[in-house]
Amino acid sequence: MQKTTYPLHPAQRDIYVDQLINTESPHYNIGGFIKLKGFLNKEKFHEAVNSAAKVFDAFKMRFDLDAKDPLCYADNDHEILELTELDFSVGENPEEEARNWMQSRFNTHFLIKIDSLLFEHSLLTISGDEHW
Repeated sequence: MQKTTYPLHPAQRDIYVDQLINTESPHYNIGGFIKLKGFLNKEKFHEAVNSAAKVFDAFKMRFDLDAKDPLCYADNDHEILELTELDFSVGENPEEEARNWMQSRFNTHFLIKIDSLLFEHSLLTISGDEHW
């Protein structure tokens, strides 16, 4: 694969270097969720999630760790986004358990490696007609 590299903006460079120094810090993680109520066609939902990689380069962003100066590139071969499915509906308090699980994920660091993803997606089942 031929890749076109791009220099990092000074603000990106600061975050990149800080993350390399503080490899176990989740300081730059950004997390969130949406509530989907009603029937969810999971096949269509997976299609919608995967369509994001075709449109938004942020899902393809990788770093060239061998470069003298920090560089990034778009991995155009990466178009399928992994979607983890978790079912909290069987618990006593699905919403609280889901929130606790999400907070633990928000507090987990990402390792910057040439092939590692810097994001994750999950589909949480809260009840038969509610997903996060």
